[in-house]
Amino acid sequence: MIQRFLFTSALALIAACTPAPTTPVDPEENIATAQNADQLLARFQATVPPLSPDWKGVSKWTPRRGSLEQIEATLLAQDRRGGSQSVWAQLGQIYTEVEEYDRALWYLCKALKADPTDIESWLRLGQHRLGLSKPAEALILMDRVAELNPDHPVGWVCRGVAYSELDELELAEEAFQEAVLLSPRIFTAQLGLARVYETWEQWELAREHLERAMRVDEDHPTALFRLGRVLRELDLEEEAAEVQVRYERAAVLEDKRLRTSGLSSSAKYGVVADSYLADGRVPEAVREFQLARDSARDDKDRVDALAGLLRCSHAGAQQLDTTSLIADLRALAPKHELLTP
Repeated sequence: MIQRFLFTSALALIAACTPAPTTPVDPEENIATAQNADQLLARFQATVPPLSPDWKGVSKWTPRRGSLEQIEATLLAQDRRGGSQSVWAQLGQIYTEVEEYDRALWYLCKALKADPTDIESWLRLGQHRLGLSKPAEALILMDRVAELNPDHPVGWVCRGVAYSELDELELAEEAFQEAVLLSPRIFTAQLGLARVYETWEQWELAREHLERAMRVDEDHPTALFRLGRVLRELDLEEEAAEVQVRYERAAVLEDKRLRTSGLSSSAKYGVVADSYLADGRVPEAVREFQLARDSARDDKDRVDALAGLLRCSHAGAQQLDTTSLIADLRALAPKHELLTP
């Protein structure tokens, strides 16, 4: 079960390990009045919006699973008891992975209300908060994970990502190192350590951990992109050029895979944009999200595209008008997670 979660959670955690937004994160802004995981969960349960009856999941698609609308219908149809905690947990995981955060939160709250000891749902809820740039909340949730299992490697990865986003890099380093001790081949922990050392300009250590990550996934575009940058910092231009060729080939293959996945035109652009943003390629992500916005045929796709552009703005895209994006997003989705303080 742990190994399955390590890999299914990788994409969101990798995205969280990209360079932090230029706007500093306030460690207190996400905590509100919650002091522990139970209080935080109770706040989520009290405020989570109801599921929209006209929601359509066709525009969101994952290569491993297919249409989300079909997945949800299938899982719920299999749930003959009408209230299966495991089905709710699965749906919470799926929707977190594809950034359907409102729907993910609804199912995770139901799963944890039914079984407060479900460690994987606590982990997914922490991943959910990281995806919404709420690292202080994620740390509170990881405290609960540690109570349930102090040796869960993904709990330490989530903790490391949260500390990185709060610019507590020494604590992030310790958390990622603990994850590696527990699971040496955990890709996201190696990537997280590399990010810490890149920030500190400790290029040899950054290279070491990127290369360790690539022993797990040798053609991962994010790892290749960052390794090339580190090699250039070390004045190893020939090696950097070789890695750049590998990166471009991997990026083209990933791009082609995503573009032929059966999505609507707008959603295709959005998925490719997410991939670029995970690589730290903000200008390319902006371009794709703008194409997604311009080709959107319904408010759902338009909201996704605007939210993506707003994330690009937070990641330092200077050419975007953040005020206008917020206004446009609020007009279509006034309760969107990115608009909450």
